[in-house]
Amino acid sequence: MKIYTKTMIPPSNGTRTIKNVKYFSDLQITAAFHRKFPCQIQHRKIECKKNRFSLEMILNGEVDLLLDDVRLRLTGPCLFWIGDRHGSFQYELIPGSGYEHLWIDFTGERGRRIYESLSDAYPDSHIPLEDVKNILPIFECFAKKFKNPRRPDSSAEDVFLIEQLMREIIRQTEHENQPDQNDPHGLLALAEQISNAPFEKYDPPRLAKDAGLSYVHFRALFKQLHGESLWQYILKQRMLTAGELLKGGQFRVGELADYCGFPDQGSFTRAFKRFYRISPRQWMEKNSEKN
Repeated sequence: MKIYTKTMIPPSNGTRTIKNVKYFSDLQITAAFHRKFPCQIQHRKIECKKNRFSLEMILNGEVDLLLDDVRLRLTGPCLFWIGDRHGSFQYELIPGSGYEHLWIDFTGERGRRIYESLSDAYPDSHIPLEDVKNILPIFECFAKKFKNPRRPDSSAEDVFLIEQLMREIIRQTEHENQPDQNDPHGLLALAEQISNAPFEKYDPPRLAKDAGLSYVHFRALFKQLHGESLWQYILKQRMLTAGELLKGGQFRVGELADYCGFPDQGSFTRAFKRFYRISPRQWMEKNSEKN
């Protein structure tokens, strides 16, 4: 007679259900939603919690996301992620523009690996999407599941769906990870990125590391390519953009100082005056006369 110990499972002629499988327990989906936000709604500031992460998509429309003191303009379709590398986040609506938003909240060690892999590859915490046909159904599937408050445990399916989502993200961004033969260190692309998003925070040592260069070599090569230091280039792009925004009359000087990331209006005014040789108010008056 065969003796079974506690660690052995007796054979069965029928189908057995495998219980207490922990293979998928390193990723837990905690919530998922699909919402359309009108332009009138107000969002509160939310603190980021340790070991809590989210993958999110703006399907259409536009919204500003504040991650700590960094402002990101998110235009659909795009993917972004939030986690405990930041202290807080808040959405700020753009006048006259609503947006459609899907998100998946998750935790666990696999969840952390997903979040940190994306954050390391894309420090700006967001990427545009070429198409959503393979991504949208996954977000919608999770949102549908979480409409049911008594959602059955489906950890294996959840993990498979998230891995499928990650595979699609990798597919869409593969071309970005191939070095450009004309720009092997990505410094031309970096200048274009700064020109398109001058008010984001840029970390020169981190940029040097991403380029595969020492910090000294990075600074020298950037100046050689662009004729000015990285900081001079960033400041120039910020001032050029600030001048255009003041021309359009969309901002008051104090509002623009905050939007541009300056600690106060005085700091912004001094930087503006050094660049244009006139104050922001004189610049506005000068351009209003032309119109």
